[in-house]
Amino acid sequence: MGTRVWRMLTGSRNGEIALSIPGLRLVPSAVLALVLLLGLASGAIAQTADAATRLSDRDVEILQRGPYDTGEIVGGGLLGTVVGFGMGHAAQERWRETGWIFTAGESISIVALAGGAAACSSKDDDDDDDDGLMVFSESAGCVLAVGLVTGGVFLAFRVAELIDV
Repeated sequence: MGTRVWRMLTGSRNGEIALSIPGLRLVPSAVLALVLLLGLASGAIAQTADAATRLSDRDVEILQRGPYDTGEIVGGGLLGTVVGFGMGHAAQERWRETGWIFTAGESISIVALAGGAAACSSKDDDDDDDDGLMVFSESAGCVLAVGLVTGGVFLAFRVAELIDV
């Protein structure tokens, strides 16, 4: 008879303890899951709030004035468009972030063009006057290929710089 009273008071079956609320019956595992879910959600909200309050002085300055002022945008855009070689990034104080890539890439492509053109030229062994002048080998195909490849690389860096600046 005692177990029957226990079941009536607790609303349990088969020895299981349950929380009985009129119109709602929750077993302990469901209650535990609900408590854990609420605890994790409140912890995530608190963690997000903590991250927002931990801004550095530089971040606060950027948020107050914006990432760039008008002079940096216009001056950097003009320098990057006209001069290239990462100068626009330097004017925007971003050379160390991405400007060096354009400085190196555009410089290397020009050096490769000069080196490729020099490699395409050779001393003409069939030249009877032996004046030592260099002529282009076989045809202009070598120079054309070197010019297209290195010019294409240079142009790709210029277009990427125009977009980035």
